[in-house]
Parts: sequence; C-alpha cells; structure tokens
Amino acid sequence: MITPFGKYLRNIRMDRGEKLKDMAVVLGVSATFLSNVETGKSKPPKKWKDILVSHYGLSKEKEKELVCCMSDVRRTVIRLNGFSAEDRKIITELTDQIVEMGQEKKREIRKLLTEKGEKCYDR
Repeated sequence: MITPFGKYLRNIRMDRGEKLKDMAVVLGVSATFLSNVETGKSKPPKKWKDILVSHYGLSKEKEKELVCCMSDVRRTVIRLNGFSAEDRKIITELTDQIVEMGQEKKREIRKLLTEKGEKCYDR
C-alpha cells in the first residue's frame, strides 16, 4: 500500500517522466529502498527534503506539502516483522479505515483494547 508520501514522490516522478530508479539515483539510495519508503516499510531520511526541494525546484507550497507528508511517514511507520500474516492483515485494514472512521467507533475500539489489557496510546 502506498503512503501519502509515496504518492507525493510518484507525482513528482510522473510530472517529470522519471522512473523509480531515476529518483533513487537523485536521492542516493537503491530503487528497492525508495520503493520501501513509498509503501511505508521504511522511513525517509530527513536529508531527502533538501535534496527533493533543490533538485526538483519545488515551490514553497509544494515544499510545505512535502514536509507534511514526510512528518506523517516518519511518525507512523510501524514495523510488522514478527506479526503473523493474519495480524498484518488486521493492522493494514485498520490503518486503511481509521481515517474515515467516526470518533464513536474509535472509542469503541479503544475500549475493546483497554478491556483486553492491551496498551492503547493516546495521540
């Protein structure tokens, strides 16, 4: 699943007719690592902001959007190693749906997790 940051990077590439490997060269990483960042499997290095702004001549508005997307990815990458396939599916489904989910449903989920003795983090 591609992250908003991944979509942002793909849009930059598509607007310029670049392939994944072309942008990877610009960023000094492998195409595999760049793909992992786009899909949320890895975090983007902080230095990418300056590289992207400089190399692609991003406007102030696009730079703000970039910073927002990068911040979200850097805060929300969750390592799924060690989880079963079923657990990974549940986690992925929940993350896909939570943005659209109403507050009442979120409270129900939090209550369910708290009743089961699971850690539930306030954000």
